[in-house]
Amino acid sequence: KCVGNMSLGGGFNPALNAATDASVDAGVLMAVAAGGGFSDACNYSPASANKATTVASTGTSDERSGSCNFGPCLTVFAPGESITSAWYSSDTATNTISGTSTASAHVAGVGARIFSANPSMTPEQVEVEIQRIALPNRVINPGAGSPNLLLQGNCNLAPVPTI
Repeated sequence: KCVGNMSLGGGFNPALNAATDASVDAGVLMAVAAGGGFSDACNYSPASANKATTVASTGTSDERSGSCNFGPCLTVFAPGESITSAWYSSDTATNTISGTSTASAHVAGVGARIFSANPSMTPEQVEVEIQRIALPNRVINPGAGSPNLLLQGNCNLAPVPTI
């Protein structure tokens, strides 16, 4: 099993959505950025791909980030403002950045942890688990149609019981 992170986006593109969905069908959890157009994420790709795990960003007070997209194509919210990360300019460089691209990376990491603890899970099952362990009703002003779920990454990731 593997995880992909697509910290990118643009206008609606059926070919990009199909490629994203094909990756999920091949066993890859695809965490994708919702985008920063302050509109419905369903109008953007790959955020609108049917099988994408589409991630919106929150600020330091759990509010939806200022220009973050919203709507029914979202899967979950994750921290996305003032995130310090390794940077490309040297082996020791860091940079503090913001946006749905940083939020989707958090979800990719939690997805990888879930896959590690549950190697027989499908990407769709991992997405369901991400939503199950998320904190409900924590996002301030999530936007119309958005799931009010905030990623919870500090959790016990023992194998998930099968039904």
